[in-house]
Amino acid sequence: MIDFLNPYIHSESLSIKIFQCTYFLLGILVIIGFFSRISAILLLILQVSLIKSSYLFSYGVDFFTSMSLMYIALMPSDDYFSLRGYLWRIKEKSDLTPFRRAFQIHICIAYFVSGFEKIIGYNWRNGESVWKAIHLIGFTNDFKINLDFLGNHPWIFVAAGWFTIIVELFYPLFINIHKTRTVWLYLTIALHLGIALMLNLYFFSAVMITWNITNYYFEDKKGSLQTV
Repeated sequence: MIDFLNPYIHSESLSIKIFQCTYFLLGILVIIGFFSRISAILLLILQVSLIKSSYLFSYGVDFFTSMSLMYIALMPSDDYFSLRGYLWRIKEKSDLTPFRRAFQIHICIAYFVSGFEKIIGYNWRNGESVWKAIHLIGFTNDFKINLDFLGNHPWIFVAAGWFTIIVELFYPLFINIHKTRTVWLYLTIALHLGIALMLNLYFFSAVMITWNITNYYFEDKKGSLQTV
């Protein structure tokens, strides 16, 4: 982005400020629903340029953020509870069902592939991956939770690994069955809350919890979108 702006703005610090302010402004427009689709497209361009410029610091959430912006750009989401809807007095709201179904298929594939990848290896089945995650060099839990006691209870790492595998691998099945949907939704949210609290991955957990709530929390018994 700095290279792109360099011919017009001969100041690296000013280019960064312009990028930050534009990114922030577009994010606000998406949140309040003022021409969200156009704002999401422009924000997606900035998001991708940011990822490509700092790929060494990417750990997955960046791609989920880009995908989230893609869905906002595709969906007529600013028909509902939006500033545009309020100012333009939109009465005939677009049907979000086809977009949500595509979104649901996407999230089911994402969890299944993640769970399948974990179960075919041994690092998650024996708890090694969980142990490594909380023992990364320089890692410090923000809540100052002393995890030394876990060394005397290795079964906790194994249980955490299998819990993650089961929730992800069977997500497409149980999240789409009405009787088990609520339970699986809460289990998935609990998984991401644990990731946030134990590994400090707040943004990643927030994005994934938002994906789950958006797709399945408002489903009624017939699998249709509940009206508010």
